[in-house]
Amino acid sequence: VSGILQQVTALHDSLAELTTEINEELTWVLLRLRFVAFYHAVELGDSTPQAIAVGEPLAEDLERLLGPDHPDTLNSRNSLAAAYLAAGRVAEAIPLFEQILAVRQRTLGPGDPETLTSQNNLASAYQDAGRTAEAIRLYELNLEIRERLLGPDHPSTLNSRGNLAAAYRDGGRVDEAIPLLEQTLAAREQVLGP
Repeated sequence: VSGILQQVTALHDSLAELTTEINEELTWVLLRLRFVAFYHAVELGDSTPQAIAVGEPLAEDLERLLGPDHPDTLNSRNSLAAAYLAAGRVAEAIPLFEQILAVRQRTLGPGDPETLTSQNNLASAYQDAGRTAEAIRLYELNLEIRERLLGPDHPSTLNSRGNLAAAYRDGGRVDEAIPLLEQTLAAREQVLGP
């Protein structure tokens, strides 16, 4: 992935000054390839510093070309925030996750799956930063919405319940965490099998 990122970025940079229609189309294709390579570098986790180095200008390019609220811009910023989190740069991840959540709440609504994923990502970053009370508040809201929209045994609801239980545990609220973990385990065994 590392070599692909470098090649795609180099191709994109070499076309930056060309303005013909064909070159603009090729620039868009290379921009998309940069995003795919960036996404996979983040997911693999083996080249986080390089992913960040590619992701920062990519997010800027997408925001400039598509606008701050475009789904591709938001996805690139989300992947960049995840890379920051993986690199231990929580202070840089949190503002991005907060911005993404605000845009998705405004444009998609609080019950949209993308919004709920963003809410969960922010809660996770808060938890990593030791901001457990804020994480718990978001996890509780996330679980409430998913239970209402998807039901108590949907896999996404089960993930939300497990995340809340872990936050309760981290916050010293073990008496609340244990029943949630037991409930989550029982439902996962029933829904997904032992």
